[in-house]
Amino acid sequence: MRLKSIKLAGFKSFVDATTVPFPQNLSAIVGPNGCGKSNIIDAVRWVMGESSARYLRGESMADVIFNGSSGRKPVGQASIELIFDNTDGTLGGEYAKYQEIGVRRQVNRDGKSDYFLNGSRCRRKDITDIFLGTGLGPRSYAIIEQGMISRLIEARPEELRVYIEEAAGISRYKERRKETETRLNNTRDNLARLNDIRDELARQLAHLQKQADAAEKYRALKNEERQTKIQLYGWRWQSLQQELAHYQQQIQLKASQLAESLNAQQHFESAIAQARHQEDNAHQAVHAAQNRVFGIKNSISQTEQQLQHHEQRRQQLKQQAASLSARQQQALAEAEQDEYELAELAQQLIQLLPQQDELAARLDEQLWRVEQAEQQLLTQQQDYEAKQQSAAQTTTQVQLWQNKVQTLEQGLLRAKDRQHRLQQEMGQFATDDLLEEVAIQQTLLAELDSCLHQEQVQQEQISEQLTATANQLQHLHQHLHDLQSQQQQAQGEQSALLALQQAALGRDNHQQAQWLEQQQLAQQPRLAEVLQVKTGFEPWVEKVLGEAISAILVDDLAHIDLTACPAVMLLERQSIPADYPPDALLAYVDSHIGNELLTHVRYIGTVQQALAARSQLAVGQSFICADGYWVGRHWLKVLNAAQQDSVLARQQRLTQLQQSLTQIANEIVVCQQQQQHLVQQQQQWEQQRLQLQRQLSQHLQERGVQQAKLGKLQAQLTQTQLQAQRIARELDELAQQTTIDTELLAEARLQLEDYLESLQHYQTAYEHLQTEREQSRLSLVQLRQTQQQLSQQSHQLALTVQGLHTRQAALAQSQQRQQHYLASLATQQQDLASSLLALTEPNAELTLLLEDYLAEKLVAEEALQASQVQLQALASEYRHLEQQRAQLNASIEPLRQGLEQDRLTWQGVSARQEHLVEQLQALNTTPEMIDGFTQALNEADLQQRLDSVATKIGRLGAINLAAIEEYQQQAERKIYLDNQAQDLEEALTKLETAIKHIDKETRTLFMDTFNQVNDGLQHLFPKVFGGGMAALHLVGEDTLTSGVSITARPPGKKNATIHLLSGGEKALTALALVFAIFQLNPAPFCLLDEVDAPLDDANVSRFCRLVEEMAQQVQFIYITHNKIAMSMAKQLMGVTMHEPGVSRLVSVDVEQAAALAAA
Repeated sequence: MRLKSIKLAGFKSFVDATTVPFPQNLSAIVGPNGCGKSNIIDAVRWVMGESSARYLRGESMADVIFNGSSGRKPVGQASIELIFDNTDGTLGGEYAKYQEIGVRRQVNRDGKSDYFLNGSRCRRKDITDIFLGTGLGPRSYAIIEQGMISRLIEARPEELRVYIEEAAGISRYKERRKETETRLNNTRDNLARLNDIRDELARQLAHLQKQADAAEKYRALKNEERQTKIQLYGWRWQSLQQELAHYQQQIQLKASQLAESLNAQQHFESAIAQARHQEDNAHQAVHAAQNRVFGIKNSISQTEQQLQHHEQRRQQLKQQAASLSARQQQALAEAEQDEYELAELAQQLIQLLPQQDELAARLDEQLWRVEQAEQQLLTQQQDYEAKQQSAAQTTTQVQLWQNKVQTLEQGLLRAKDRQHRLQQEMGQFATDDLLEEVAIQQTLLAELDSCLHQEQVQQEQISEQLTATANQLQHLHQHLHDLQSQQQQAQGEQSALLALQQAALGRDNHQQAQWLEQQQLAQQPRLAEVLQVKTGFEPWVEKVLGEAISAILVDDLAHIDLTACPAVMLLERQSIPADYPPDALLAYVDSHIGNELLTHVRYIGTVQQALAARSQLAVGQSFICADGYWVGRHWLKVLNAAQQDSVLARQQRLTQLQQSLTQIANEIVVCQQQQQHLVQQQQQWEQQRLQLQRQLSQHLQERGVQQAKLGKLQAQLTQTQLQAQRIARELDELAQQTTIDTELLAEARLQLEDYLESLQHYQTAYEHLQTEREQSRLSLVQLRQTQQQLSQQSHQLALTVQGLHTRQAALAQSQQRQQHYLASLATQQQDLASSLLALTEPNAELTLLLEDYLAEKLVAEEALQASQVQLQALASEYRHLEQQRAQLNASIEPLRQGLEQDRLTWQGVSARQEHLVEQLQALNTTPEMIDGFTQALNEADLQQRLDSVATKIGRLGAINLAAIEEYQQQAERKIYLDNQAQDLEEALTKLETAIKHIDKETRTLFMDTFNQVNDGLQHLFPKVFGGGMAALHLVGEDTLTSGVSITARPPGKKNATIHLLSGGEKALTALALVFAIFQLNPAPFCLLDEVDAPLDDANVSRFCRLVEEMAQQVQFIYITHNKIAMSMAKQLMGVTMHEPGVSRLVSVDVEQAAALAAA
């Protein structure tokens, strides 16, 4: 796969749509600084998914869009498309069928980026996934821009590891591991949440179970409560039905009585209404008479007021006429005064105007003189300032050169002193003694390391012994614990069997025990304790012996005192007879005791055989059958072996237990002895370990001290060597600087003498100009004072003239106002005379009208008195009717109140009954459904029963009625969640296995790649430098996360770190590393941005030869300013910026150009 072309539009300085083709494997991009060459590198990085504007030399993603220039407007979108040739199928999978692949990214001003793959919209992740493992990416080793060389070499180990991982194709593994780890963490989180939910659900289920049980009890009690309420409400409803019937009869009776009283009330109401109507008419007549009297009185009052008003108006007009005459006289006097003042003002103005003209002429002449003097002073001031500035500049130069001379002299003194001190200091830095001390210290450390190694080996051996001893002790302790458990178990069983056996053998009989003690037989055994019966025959022997099984064995019955003997069986020890039948039961007993009891009982297989052979039995003999029958000559007894415990079997078990206990006790003693021995051995090993640990700690501490001492010596040696080198360099620099400063000091002294002479000349001219300027300034001050005096006189005179003119105008206006005022007064006097004449005629008419109103008033008052007498009579009759109606109303009101009270009571009872009906309906029943079966019940009993049920319900507390359904739902959910948890745990196991597999593959692949890149670097570095060596190193123990560091030593150098190399050496080292990576995992193309800038011509030639060699496999696109690198290219592309801010491309195929030139 190779890069075929790049299409740019609106990206940074490439505003126009531009296609950059790459037909050759060596393409060079050239052009002046700032023309936009590096924008092509940024375009490739950006389209591959770079999300940080800092790596694109911007502050935000919008900075990649063309922002306009002096001749162009900004654009709103930037677009970049990379066209890849995939004919070789480098991109496999679903992309292998495409011979050409286009990757495009565009962004708008809003910062939104869109990605397209072969024209179809896709995600950024899809773009980055395509290039995983190919060596391509926004920050891969295939794109080496300006400054990346130094960053690559000076990168931290973990950053340098990324390049190796990309070369190894581990990025896809890391991406898979990251996704798997993310899913793993999510699965763990989900499982943790699921477990929390399960735990909470389990607690809820336990709680819901209790609630469900309480809900069941609650439902039963509520059902009983409902039935009781139905009966109680039914009984109350029937009681209220009877009350309703009683109150209905009372309401009908009181309603008929009230109707009779209301009819009588209506009769009185009619009579009262008629009397009220007559009284209202009388009131209207009285009111009309009163209104007429009031109207006449009002007219009389108005007429009298008019007469009085006319008299007052006439007096006011007389007063106004007198006031107008006085004001007219005053206005005439003021007009004569104004005429006199106007004449005086005219005379004063005639005298002042010539004086004003003379002062104006003198002032103009003085102003001209002041201007001439100011111009002369300004010229002198400019000359003075010029000389002063020149003198100041010269003074500044003098001071500068004086300071420079002084500085150079002091510098030479300091350099001389510094050189002397450095020479003395150089003698102090001798390295021979330090080298010898370092060698001695290294020998001591080697000896300590050897001793420490031996002690560590011994410590490991002791630790292994301690571990083995601890394991033995633990095993022995467990075995001892098991033996003790067996012992306790056997002892417990023995105690229980002994108690049963003692009871079965009668040893718990105190009377018998006392007698045996008296006869000295207490220690004699019972028969069961000495009999040894073959296995399986214990039941039959025990059945045959019967009570004799507990008989006490004695040597001779004749020596026994039977006085006061309790119920007891004694049995003599006997020898075994020689003539007992072979099938006798005695043959199955290994004992010589009880022969007489067992000799005559023979053992046979079945009861049928016994019945067939019973005729062979002698007197006193019998058969005991294996199938549980005891058969004699003439009798048969059915035996039941399970009726009671076997005393013989129990005795045999006791014997076995005693043997086991003895064996266990012996084993416990042996275990305890072994345990004690191991503990002592462990203590000895522990003491040796502690002693060795103290020695090891002491030696480690001593080694730390010696190591610190060695480090200090080495640091001191390194510091001494560096100090000696530094002093030598500084002495050379001081010698060179002293020579330069001596030459500069001589030049500075010559310059200082020149500036001192110039300063003397400027100071003489400066003093002469200062004297002339002072004389001109004094003359100008005198002229300005004279000008100021003339200006003040002229201003004062102008103010006086202006005041006279203003007063003259004011007096003229006052005369006009006085004339208008006198005319207005004359008109007012005429109006007042007319008004006085008009007030004389209406007074006679008003006097006659007042006399007529007084006569009408007497007639109206008589008519009012007659109407009032009639009204009093009608009012008396109306009050009588009202009294009668009040008495009737007093009798109606109790009837109405009683009726209303009965109705209210009836409504209350009805409401209570309706409430009971609602309560019954709430209980899903009706009064008709319960009518008839509640009569025999009692309300108090029902209420008591209801209270009892309510108390029981109250004791249940808060009830969750949905608990039963909730419990079922939550139980189903719990089962579902348990299944989910199991699935998640299985998924966790699979994910952890997948991560382990990925880590294993990553480690293997990384180490293979690391070794190959290291080999390539060691091969290419001498080729680039003409010698020397370079290598990669892992930093850290875990190859999955360890960093990578690089060491490089050019020919003839023994630098400690790569940071001590020059810029060119770092660049060549970085190129060697990049090309080593390319040899291992060649990326489709490599972009180089001025990586040859720090190289000289010789190194550039080596660089070009290496690139030409690599170009056989990898496509190289590089930006350069070097002519040697340009000559290497097969295609040259020039980027120009003829139009400011806009980049354009010019492409030349070198081979075609050479062919054309040759033709």
